[in-house]
Amino acid sequence: MQKNIDYICSQISESMIIETHKIKDETWPAHYVEPIARHFPHWCCFGRVTHGQRGAQEPRLWLAFSKQPLPPFFARRAASVVPDAEGVVEIDLQRSTFNFLDAA
Repeated sequence: MQKNIDYICSQISESMIIETHKIKDETWPAHYVEPIARHFPHWCCFGRVTHGQRGAQEPRLWLAFSKQPLPPFFARRAASVVPDAEGVVEIDLQRSTFNFLDAA
């Protein structure tokens, strides 16, 4: 995917979700986010998966990218999952628009 990222992004109209390889250190944004964020400036890391490997220390991440502000789905996930649980790992509030009901 890295060799063809510009072409892949040019073929996608609005948004994309990817799953990374195993994350071993804090350099993952440079490998996964920066090349795609040039095309899809709104993004967040919304999930962590271990593929059933109990005790796995190197999770894979689910990253969502969009040309428009992220859909409310990501705000609901962020509000309903505790930190470090399976689900939301982090969410970039500066790149995301959250929609809250006035009556809530």
